[in-house]
Amino acid sequence: MKEFKVMKAVLMWLVIGGVFILSFDTGLVYRSQQDPGERLGYAKKLMKQEKYQQAIQLFKEIIIANPDEKDAWVWLTKAFSRARDFDAGERFFVAQIQKDSTQAFAWYGLGNILYQKNQWQKALGKVEKALALKRELIEAWITKSTLLRNLGHNRAALAACDTALGIAIQLDDTKGKALVLMEKGSAYYFLRVIDSTLSNYKSSLKIAQTQQDTMLQVFLLNNMGIVYRTISDIPNAISCLRLSMKLAGEETPQALGNIGDCFFQSSKYDSAIFYYNKALAMMPPNSDPKLRGNLLSSLGATHSLQGKNEIALQELREAIRLHRQIGFLSGMTTNLINLGAIYVETNDLSRGLEYFMQARDIADKLAEPYDLQVAVGNIGEIYRLLGDYKKALDYLEKATKLAYSVRDSSRVGAWLGATASCHLALKDTVSALSTFRQAARILIRIHDTRNAALVYADMASIFSHRGRWQDAEKYFTKALSFLKAAGNPFSMGILHNQIADMYFKRRQYPAAKEHYQKALQMGSQLHAEHIIWQALFGLGKVSEHQGKFAKARTYYHDAIAHIEGIRSKLPEDFQRIHYVQNKVAVYEKMINLLQQRTKPDGSPASVKEAFSYAERIRARALLDLLTAAKVNLDEGVDKKLLAEETQLQQEITRVQIHLYPESETSDAYKRLQKRLRELEDNLDRVHFQMAAQRARRVKQATAKPLTADYVQKKILQDGEVLLEYFLGKNRSWLWCITSQAIRAIELPSRSYLDSLAMKYFAEISRPPLYGSRFSRAGEQLYKHLLVPAAPELENARHVVIIPDGALHLVPFETFIIGEKEKRKRYAIEKWHFSYAPSASVLARLMQSNSESHEKPKLDLLIFADPKYEPDMHIASKRGELLTSKMQIDTISINLYQQRGFSLSNLSWSDTEGQAIAALFPREKVVVYTGDQASEDQVKKERLDQFKMIHFSTHGLLDEENPLRSCLVFSLDNDPAEDGFLQLREIMALQLDADLAVLSACQTGRGRFSNGEGIVGLTRAFFYAGTRALVSSLWRVDDRSTAELMAIFYRFLRKGLTTAEALHQAQLEFLTGANQRWQHPYFWAPFVLHGRYRIRPAK
Repeated sequence: MKEFKVMKAVLMWLVIGGVFILSFDTGLVYRSQQDPGERLGYAKKLMKQEKYQQAIQLFKEIIIANPDEKDAWVWLTKAFSRARDFDAGERFFVAQIQKDSTQAFAWYGLGNILYQKNQWQKALGKVEKALALKRELIEAWITKSTLLRNLGHNRAALAACDTALGIAIQLDDTKGKALVLMEKGSAYYFLRVIDSTLSNYKSSLKIAQTQQDTMLQVFLLNNMGIVYRTISDIPNAISCLRLSMKLAGEETPQALGNIGDCFFQSSKYDSAIFYYNKALAMMPPNSDPKLRGNLLSSLGATHSLQGKNEIALQELREAIRLHRQIGFLSGMTTNLINLGAIYVETNDLSRGLEYFMQARDIADKLAEPYDLQVAVGNIGEIYRLLGDYKKALDYLEKATKLAYSVRDSSRVGAWLGATASCHLALKDTVSALSTFRQAARILIRIHDTRNAALVYADMASIFSHRGRWQDAEKYFTKALSFLKAAGNPFSMGILHNQIADMYFKRRQYPAAKEHYQKALQMGSQLHAEHIIWQALFGLGKVSEHQGKFAKARTYYHDAIAHIEGIRSKLPEDFQRIHYVQNKVAVYEKMINLLQQRTKPDGSPASVKEAFSYAERIRARALLDLLTAAKVNLDEGVDKKLLAEETQLQQEITRVQIHLYPESETSDAYKRLQKRLRELEDNLDRVHFQMAAQRARRVKQATAKPLTADYVQKKILQDGEVLLEYFLGKNRSWLWCITSQAIRAIELPSRSYLDSLAMKYFAEISRPPLYGSRFSRAGEQLYKHLLVPAAPELENARHVVIIPDGALHLVPFETFIIGEKEKRKRYAIEKWHFSYAPSASVLARLMQSNSESHEKPKLDLLIFADPKYEPDMHIASKRGELLTSKMQIDTISINLYQQRGFSLSNLSWSDTEGQAIAALFPREKVVVYTGDQASEDQVKKERLDQFKMIHFSTHGLLDEENPLRSCLVFSLDNDPAEDGFLQLREIMALQLDADLAVLSACQTGRGRFSNGEGIVGLTRAFFYAGTRALVSSLWRVDDRSTAELMAIFYRFLRKGLTTAEALHQAQLEFLTGANQRWQHPYFWAPFVLHGRYRIRPAK
């Protein structure tokens, strides 16, 4: 099946600003009991006439005359509230407490006044004091529950309701029971136990209707409307809310806000905005910051979906100010989610991720599954946009389960749609289509047309790829009609790009151009760069097919500029790697256009420009890392974050150590695995927060790729050739560069060259069997990859290879150039080779003439013969490949052993170390062997004082999670370290070495990332501070490796360059008496990366 991409609209889930669950009149619960005297009745009449000060005075007189008159206390608090005279109320209640500290009603009244002032924690203490004095005070229990909910303690609120309900039943207080059931329903709502919420509300409503308590019915119907809206039952929601207003005889801001929420969820954004604004207009200035913040947050979410991001940001920032002012954490979660969504849509993915992680942490702390699933799902969406699909699937699976648990059908459908997009990106179209259909059924059932449109659009793209044009047009038409009705320009921009892609595949170029232009217009209005670059790329393809090559070139150039603009905002190197890997096609189109339109005279201008675009996509994250190594990125980073990073890394090590003795099926192992995932998740959070603080300095550290002219003038010398390969879908390219000239050559497709390379790798990376023969793959690779450069290679002695794709796996030294005396002749017999991720990275390494040469340095540091288990057998090879099929979860001895790999002692490692050390003056060499060859010793040693560092250990490669690839040192009971020096730990080392040698298995391999190249130990050592690295491409033989390394260092001691020394050592094997060792398996696994002219042991 051909590769195809479906770019889905960003399902960043905005959250309306918080449901307006009502309690009676701010804390003091409404009670319709008969008044004991005329004076109390008259005071109530004054309240109805809004003569609050007169009413307050009369209530005070009643209380002074009769301190046990509960209704007077209740109504006095209500009067202070209506008059907004909270300070006077606080003074009065404090004075009463000073007179009689056992007066429960005074404590209760003070608690309610403090509640009105949004001092919830202080209010809770006063209410609890009231309950300690008068446990049967049901109103205080209800107020306590409300305060606990506001503070995020929802389960404690539920427990308070249970206590209050028991008291109401015991006292036969029917009205009190109704009020407690209402509050209990609200407590369940904030725990998102929807069935229990509705059950309690309905029980309370039944009592209110029996007692003809109109106001209680108003409140309950309002709250039921909210619940129905939450579970996407919009008709019932609007019905309850309108009935609530009808019974009340007036509109309230809460009810209007809730109706606005219903229209929001139905994608009727203009109607939602109308109701939100109407609610805000009804509120007195400076009143109820919680409700005002909720309404502003909802407005911000709605304006964002309309593409009015500047307005939305203003509203959300004001909502945050209001909610922070009163400590309303749940509201803060909502605002953070909405802010994150806006930043994602305006291409600041890192900042969006930071906000979502903050929201997730608060929601997790508050045990609010509703907001938690929105935050977690949005984090998954970010990883999907970054191209880290497996990580995205982990988050989306968790979000989907949470959404099911809170019966949030809209989010269930959204997260399923995002999950399907990940399956699609991973080429699993069967799972993708099945999941899309499941999502569509849910979203259509609940009338969530916006997200149904996005799902339909992706389904249409699948049908388009399969050539089912009728089905594709049907689903695109549905999606278009839904989004037009919703008025969501961001999603419309995405959709027009997808429709244009369909027309382009059908070669209906005018229609494709029309839709790409619509997408470009919408993307430009929204400043949505990921819509813009796709539209520009599409217009470039249309122009090229129409023969308008100058226009195509301009469109491709602009598309790349937007891609690199987004990339530059991502502070983490792995974010940058993931982001560009599915955008290489844009660079490929530009390169093909420039190369194929070269003038008949072979004008080098286009060739050089094409080469520059190849460099712009190749190993950019590594280039930025090497540049960043010169900048102190931790300057300005919060020291608490740095300390937390260290603490988390140490705790991860401790958990990994404890995994060792546990069986994979034991409960302890499962608990440790869960804890490990939590720690790694927290470490991710810390790294993103640090990345945000480093953003400005990271921008300073962003490097520009080099030009061909620079490579010719500053890197290459006479007798040197640089061969850079770019493998493409239909054709590939080779740039041959010398100090004098540059030439481009067209090569076969990526699939053909990759298959040849993989076939040859399989032959040379295994120990030879008797009578085994090579296929013609080695000869074909020579024919396709080196012969075209024959004019440049004729007088060359050194060749620098910049590989691509599967070419990273094969040493060019082994290409078969013929036969001589019944023996294969290899490319190594004509040239010596070195490798680099890109010409720009090579230039950076060649320039790094460290200041270290101005101070005395030791020659060599050796770590060899690490000790593992005493009962383990002796290994003949130095490592293992951990593939994605093994489902790697963590680095631990137990894990590797259970996957069939034995960490065995290396019989020749000590011999290797001692033989190498003997070549150097004793005072210039430091050697650690046995138990001393430990990870702890690596971290303690002053590594920057050595010119060369040699590791003779096991090497473990995790292709699924490159961060866990590692070198394995002695395994002991040291609680500080686990013995596995992983990639991130290597990057933290402080090296200043001319050469590092990884005499272990597969240390030159890693996960291949399209564009970036190999992500593994090599790049980690470059970042740590080595300028040249010798590493291996396959599992090496222990004895032959020891011999090869001794010969290599012998030639280094003679003053040869690193490239010459490795070349001579390999030739000695090839031409030596041991015929078995003449096979490439023994002499060719080790290759040189980076600087090749340096003489580290001269």
